[in-house]
Amino acid sequence: MHIPIHDLNIGCIEDRWWVMHKVQGVNSQPELHLITQLVYKDQPAWMPLNLLFIDCFVKVKCGENLPKMDIGGTSDPYVKLTISTDTDEWATTRCIKKSLNPTWDE
Repeated sequence: MHIPIHDLNIGCIEDRWWVMHKVQGVNSQPELHLITQLVYKDQPAWMPLNLLFIDCFVKVKCGENLPKMDIGGTSDPYVKLTISTDTDEWATTRCIKKSLNPTWDE
């Protein structure tokens, strides 16, 4: 899934569920629970948004209704994310074995 940074409210801690892209052939609607905070870094709030001066903090809470990807009807889910599209730096949660409703809290 892709979350445009402009969909986040600057200065607010947002605790919400995000609907993930549906996997073809799967009936469930996967969702990811994230807590995000987008804050200015040395930039006055009245100035136009400049992504070079923004810090974004993300806490991955849990997932629900994830698709069954393994033969046994479960999945071994993890979340891999990056804040920017122009970087090779990715953060990855731990893998939760055999779960369609994992809790990471990372």
